[in-house]
Parts: sequence; structure tokens; C-alpha cells
Amino acid sequence: FLNVLINLVEELPEYKLCIRVHPNLKNKVKPNLSDWEEIKKNKNVLLFDCFSKVDSVEIIDYSDIVVCWESSLIETAAYLRKKTILLNDLLYKNISIANFVENNSQLRKAIIEKNVDKDLYRNSAIDLAFFRCNEGFDSKYLLNNCELKI
Repeated sequence: FLNVLINLVEELPEYKLCIRVHPNLKNKVKPNLSDWEEIKKNKNVLLFDCFSKVDSVEIIDYSDIVVCWESSLIETAAYLRKKTILLNDLLYKNISIANFVENNSQLRKAIIEKNVDKDLYRNSAIDLAFFRCNEGFDSKYLLNNCELKI
């Protein structure tokens, strides 16, 4: 998938690719950073390695499209009404929080697609946050006992 994203930013100069390497990678005994060095050479790619102190949510704020393998940051992106694309639906199966793609051609199409229901993604993120805050209890049991202010 990463090659598709890099190829797209090479083909479409109006796109910039910002990659945030997962911070936990620095906890590996010897993280292999050489793969990332080659990617950094592309002028349309901005790479933050695992040692970077950059705030991931701030990157999302500046982004139009957020692509994640599997991360709770997709919830933040959806809530912020970003075009969200998931490469793995393990955590979010059957939740309309992002466009799930299974292959390179679907990824390419999802990135270029202009008509995306960002409100659907945002509402799903709100529902998911409410569900988590209430430990999975259905809201019909909670509405009489609490106020939800968003």
C-alpha cells in the first residue's frame, strides 16, 4: 500500500504524503530506519520517524485525507471530518468510520474519490466514543441517568 501512496504523490503533485511512523517502533531492539531513509528522498513525502516528537493529531488537523493501517487515530480523523481510509478493518469491522480498502486499486480510487460522506464517519466516531465511555451499555439504558453534551 505504501508504494501506491508514494506513486500517487509522484503522479499528482498537488498531493503531499505525510507519514508518521508508529512511535512504538523505537522500542524495538534495533529499529530498521534505512527503509524510511529511501522514502524520505521523495520531495512530496514528509516523514516523521518513530523518534519524532510531532503530535499525530496536529498532523491530522493539517491533512485532508488520513490513511491508517489500524489505529485509534482513525477515530480522531473521522470525528474531525477528514476523508478516512482504512487498510485493515480488524478493529472497525462493520463500523462506518472510514472507507475500508482491500487492495491497491481500491486505495487509489478511494484517495481520488471526491464524494465522501464525512458526516457519516464523524457520527460513527461519536457513536463509538459514546459506546466506549459507557462501557458498551446501550444508550437507551443511560439516557435517563446522564446528559450527553457534544
